[in-house]
Amino acid sequence: MARHLEDTRKHLLELVRDFDTAMLVTRGSDGALRGRPLSVAKESEDGRLFFAIRVESLHVHELAGDPHVAVLFQDEQRHVSLSGTARLRRDRDLIEELWSDAWKLWFPHGLDDPNLAIVEVRPTTGEYWDRTGLEGMRYLFAAMKAFATGGKPPDGDDERRNAKVPL
Repeated sequence: MARHLEDTRKHLLELVRDFDTAMLVTRGSDGALRGRPLSVAKESEDGRLFFAIRVESLHVHELAGDPHVAVLFQDEQRHVSLSGTARLRRDRDLIEELWSDAWKLWFPHGLDDPNLAIVEVRPTTGEYWDRTGLEGMRYLFAAMKAFATGGKPPDGDDERRNAKVPL
């Protein structure tokens, strides 16, 4: 992997690790896209994401019909979009590893709840927009200057702020 690509990939995965919640976007049988918030249970070093999910949920039904998903993260200065595939995992060892007592709200029978499963997302591509730190300040200054002069703000050509990354 070229150093440049390795750096942008690393930056994208670091951004993902800063988020606790994501929007998981699935495709329904009618072709409509639906996004729903889920808490991130784990991010692996290779970029895979894990979410606790109810087996009886519409997510699971939609994933059975089409495993392609998007996972979206956002705050005021950072935005991350991942595309990939998802699969349902009922592996008890994985569920025990990821278990959080906070999940009892959705899974009242705890680890033994028959409706508890894990969705594993394997991203294939990602893109980020990062307006934090010194680069974020430079972007903000350039955008304010463009606003004041009637110009256009920077268009994301600086990979420290925006990059598309194969995973």
